Amino acid sequence: MELFFGQPVTLSGSDAGSYVLQDKVLDDVPGPDLVRMSTANTAYRSVVAAYVGRKFDLDTLLSRFFNGVELSMLYLLQKHLGVVISGSVALQFFDRSTFEGSDLDLYVMKENSDALECWLQTIGYTIVEKPAYVGTSITGVTTFGRYRSGVQVISTRNTVVETILEFSLTCVMNLITYFEAICIYPRATFVKREALLLNSNLSLNGTTFIDKYRSRGWTIICTLDPLQQFDTDSDFYCPPDSRRTRAIGDDRCWVIPLRDMTSPPTSDLKFVNTWRLTYRDSPYMSFTILRHDRLLHSYVITLDPDVVRHIYDVLDEQHRDLAVQRSLRLHFHTQNMESR
Repeated sequence: MELFFGQPVTLSGSDAGSYVLQDKVLDDVPGPDLVRMSTANTAYRSVVAAYVGRKFDLDTLLSRFFNGVELSMLYLLQKHLGVVISGSVALQFFDRSTFEGSDLDLYVMKENSDALECWLQTIGYTIVEKPAYVGTSITGVTTFGRYRSGVQVISTRNTVVETILEFSLTCVMNLITYFEAICIYPRATFVKREALLLNSNLSLNGTTFIDKYRSRGWTIICTLDPLQQFDTDSDFYCPPDSRRTRAIGDDRCWVIPLRDMTSPPTSDLKFVNTWRLTYRDSPYMSFTILRHDRLLHSYVITLDPDVVRHIYDVLDEQHRDLAVQRSLRLHFHTQNMESR
């Protein structure tokens, strides 16, 4: 489901008063319901699009970390290095809120992390902490500071999507690329204000990370009752025999386009990266990593043997990475439609 930005509007007189009233009403409407509202008719679509253009303002959200010139450079780095904004700032963007004292988390593949870190230092950020890091999908975390602003660069081993799917809470599974912002579990996060705990080693009590998001208004759940597991409309639908495959950018995601796709990104995250939410004693994400010397990038894919077999058949037949990516994207999108 997508929300589109409307054209900027100069307000004056009674028009300004009308928009103030609209904003007061729409500020209380959860994002996924804004999407539904925008599909009702042309008039509602226009109203919602204009509201989105006023309220979902990434420049303003990032202004505490970068000035206007620096923001333009950051967006170029997103486009050319594949830098992804996630964590609490991405959550604030979708929630139309501000968390005081929150840092900016920038995720990037390890081969591009040096360039990103070098740029941060050229604009005045200094390294505060760079501990030795050993993790499954993360190769390093560098914390930068400037004035009262904090930025973390998280370098990933395979794909940024893998790291995001390994987050402990579903409410922070959001990502902002150069072209668009994507929320993976929108109805649970912004309608029910629920976050599913995916790391059974974490306690619901006394954990700083858990307490932080509970204090910000989310109910943390660590188990799913049968109604939640078998509710096909739920974000957390995952009965024992479920074959529902999710994909980045599928129609269960909330997608806000930020720019026209006039020039396709070098690495398109949408539809290619897939996973399943699985429940056995506790919930977890089920996927594996696809790597191949004919692919420029790695991908998260479901653990379906037929899917994996099909992919490697395609890889054996194709010789150009772009053609392979298009084949994979078509296959995943089709397979995702069939599994609903």
